Amino acid sequence: KFVPDEAEGSVAQAMPLSISGTTINQVGIISSAADTDCFSFKSNGGLITISADNPNPNLDVLLELTDSSGAVLASSNRADSMSATLTYAVGAGNYFVRVSGTGAGNPSTDGYSSYGSVGAYTLSGSGPFTANAPTVSELSITNISANGVTLAGTVNSDNGAPITERGIV
Repeated sequence: KFVPDEAEGSVAQAMPLSISGTTINQVGIISSAADTDCFSFKSNGGLITISADNPNPNLDVLLELTDSSGAVLASSNRADSMSATLTYAVGAGNYFVRVSGTGAGNPSTDGYSSYGSVGAYTLSGSGPFTANAPTVSELSITNISANGVTLAGTVNSDNGAPITERGIV
């Protein structure tokens, strides 16, 4: 059974990282050697720590932190583990986390290629993250009267943050 790609691999198509307060809780899957997942987040600036753990012994994780241009700021591909962890001090701004499968060593002698490095993973970590305001499309205004108005729309992205209030604030 094939699994649809849950996150695209480029900065331009990055999916918002699931963050609650200062804690990351994101799941994903690398479905082929060509698959890379890219997640976006905003930070106020400070020290962030991100870990990619996997229950699947086939996925050797390459974890990268990039800036908005896609330049790699930090990466982790541990030789002693299939998981990866990185810690990096960021300035205020937009950042991206990329996850992909990788190989190790020389495939013809003592290593393996990225070909079979596939499977599920969980991203966790913490840092000074900034919540993004939800974006709304298909806004409609109905029932206009002297006492009020009805507004409706579709929430396109809440970046994992719960919507806790209704109405006009």
